[in-house]
Formats: sequence, C-alpha cells, structure tokens
Amino acid sequence: MENIEDTPKPLPPPQIRLPQARPLATYALLVITIGCFLLQLASEAFLKYDWLFIFGGKIDPFILQGEIWRFITPVFLHGSLMHIAFNMYALMQFGPDLERAFGTPRFLALYFLAALGGNALSFAFSDAYSLGSSTAVFGLIAAEGVYIITNRRLYGSKFGQLIANIAVVIGINLVIGFQPGSRIDNLGHIGGLLAGGLFTFISGPHLDLKGSYPVFTLYDDRSQGRIWLGGLLTFMLIFALIAIGFLIS
Repeated sequence: MENIEDTPKPLPPPQIRLPQARPLATYALLVITIGCFLLQLASEAFLKYDWLFIFGGKIDPFILQGEIWRFITPVFLHGSLMHIAFNMYALMQFGPDLERAFGTPRFLALYFLAALGGNALSFAFSDAYSLGSSTAVFGLIAAEGVYIITNRRLYGSKFGQLIANIAVVIGINLVIGFQPGSRIDNLGHIGGLLAGGLFTFISGPHLDLKGSYPVFTLYDDRSQGRIWLGGLLTFMLIFALIAIGFLIS
C-alpha cells in the first residue's frame, strides 16, 4: 500500500509576469485627437470653415510650397464623427497592449512613423486631399501582426487564429477602400502598414523569459542600437517616398 506522504506533490503552474505600465501615451493621443476634432467642429460652426484642416490637412500643393508639417498633422484631424469613432476605437483596441510591450518612447515612434509613412506614400502617388489617424492605426495593426509573428512561440495554438484575424481586418478595410467611389485614402493605409510593419520587424520587442521557476518575467532582448537602426531605416524609406513625391509632382 502506497504511503500518501511519499506521493510527490504536483508542481504549481509557472507564473509569467507581464508588463503592467499604464498606456499613458495611448490615452494622451486619444484625448488630443478628440480635442482637435472638437476644435474642427467649432471652427466650422463659428468660423464657417474647418481651419484646422486648411492649415494641417494633407494638401499636396501646400506641401510642395514647403509646408512639410502636413505629413504629420493630418493624424490629429478627422472628417466626421464616424471617421474619428472608428479610428479611436481601433487605437484603444491595439494601442494599450502595444504600448505596454514596446514601452512609451518606442510606441510613439511607431505611431508617428506609421502616420508619416502613410502620408508620404499618399503624397508620392496621389494628389487627393486627406486627413485622419488611420495611417497610424494601420501601422499599429501591422505592428501587432509582426509582433505576434516575432514572438509566436509564446502564443502556442492561438498563433494561427490571431494572425488570421489581423489579416482579415486588413483585407476587409483595404477592399472597402478600393471600391469605386470610395473617398478612403488607401495609399495612406498601405503606407502606414509598411512603415509600422518595417519598424516592428527590425525594432519591435523580441520577448524572452528570465527568472527561476515558478515565477518568470518577460523581457525584451532587443538592443538599443537595433531599435535606433529600425527607426533610421524606416525614416529613410519615408524620406525616399517624400523625395519621389517632390520629383514627380
């Protein structure tokens, strides 16, 4: 008869500590963008025109005259309540987790490089006026996908479903944007995807475990040099697109 005291006790399951920092940059972007939209509404109501768009929208003739801030300022402007609602919903879906994983400085670099990349591609190959944070949002979606692929060993059986979901979201939105008569700037979306994906591929978190059983902590083993390299290469691609836009206009 087996002695109960000699029966080995099952080991407790391992605990993995995840980053718990508050995504303050995501919240700040949300508040600033909504604030800008309210100012747009006020401008139209009291001053007849949307002066924020006039001075900050992606309007190619003004960019060609040297108003290069228009590659960034459109990310804070929106054309309708539905437009901003969709983009802010997407920001809150992807932003907090990405900011916790990337850290606030790298997350902000991702956000604004994606915005810059989207407006640069649109400037190079489209003369349509545009505005909206969807350039940056598509960069976040691409970053989420690349981040999951880079760290796929941590997702186990959920990996395929997660990637499929992201591919469906991207595919549906691009198809809608290419419909005849659509006013969506799909080149801006594609530019955001490319910039966000490239930056994350080079500079995004590559997670590993440290600690001893049963408590482990996830940490990012990317070097600062590689993070800066990814930012530099992404910016160089964006600069090349802007140069193309100036050359062919």
